[in-house]
Amino acid sequence: MNQFWFLLDNLLRTIGSRSGMLFVVLILLIFSSGALFSSFFLLGTPTPDDTGPSLSADELFVHLSPQLSQQKINDLYLEIREWENVSQVNYFYPQEFGLEAMEGLLVIKAVSVAKVTELIDVLSAIDGIANIDALSTRHADSLSASVKIGLLIGLALSIVGSLIVARYAFVELLKSFSEEIRMMRLAGTAEQVIQPPIVAIGALCGIIAGILLIVTLYLLRFLAITHPGSLLHATSGWVDPVRVLTVSLGGFFLGLVLGGLVGVLGASLTESSKFQVYS
Repeated sequence: MNQFWFLLDNLLRTIGSRSGMLFVVLILLIFSSGALFSSFFLLGTPTPDDTGPSLSADELFVHLSPQLSQQKINDLYLEIREWENVSQVNYFYPQEFGLEAMEGLLVIKAVSVAKVTELIDVLSAIDGIANIDALSTRHADSLSASVKIGLLIGLALSIVGSLIVARYAFVELLKSFSEEIRMMRLAGTAEQVIQPPIVAIGALCGIIAGILLIVTLYLLRFLAITHPGSLLHATSGWVDPVRVLTVSLGGFFLGLVLGGLVGVLGASLTESSKFQVYS
C-alpha cells in the first residue's frame, strides 16, 4: 500500500462522531448546491406555443410531409393505430389550427408518458414525417425573476455554508490526527504527501453528494413519468431523458468541484502552527 492510500485509510479511521456529523452536514450542503443548480433547468412554469393543439405529456404532434399522397397517409394512420404503445391517433388538417403549412397533422397519444421517447425514435425513422412536436419541445420552462434570484441566493448560501462547515469538520478531523502529522514532519515527510489524502476526503464528500443528486433526480423523473399529476405542473423537464442526464452530470460535476475545493481548504489547515515542528 503506497503512502497516499495508507494516509487516506488512517484519516478515514480517525473520523469520530463529532467530525462525522459535520461531514454528513457537509455532504448535504453540497447536495443542496447541486439540487439548486439543477432547479434552474428542471423547474419552471410551462409557456405553451400559440399554434397547434394543446398537448399533454403523453401526446405527440406529428407533421406529415406535403409530398405524401392521401393513400400513404391513410396507410400510415392505420399502421400507427395498431401499435401497442399507441392508445389513440387522430388526423387533422393544418387549417384547423390556423397553420399555413400544407402538410397533414397526426396527434398521437401514447399509452403512457414513458412510451413517448420510444415513439419519437420510431416515428423519426419513418419517411414522410417532417417534424415531431412534444410537450418538452413545445413548452419553454421559464422561471420568474424572483424565483431565479431566490435560487441564486440559496446556491450562494449553500456553497458558503459548505466552506464554513468543511473548515470545522477538517479542524475536528485533523485535531485527532495532529500527532501523526507532527511525526511525519519530524520524519521529513513532504507536504505533497500529507495534503493529497485530505483533499481526497473533500472530493469523496462531493462524489457522495453527486451520486445522491443523480439518484434523486432520476427518482423524480420516474415519479414524473408514472404519476404526472403528483409533481409540480411543470414536469416536462423530467420527461426529457437527455435533459435529465445532462443536468445530472452537471450537478455531479459541481459536487465534485465543490468537494475538491473544500478538500483544498482542509489541506491548507495543516500549515497552521499546531502542526509545525520547531527545533
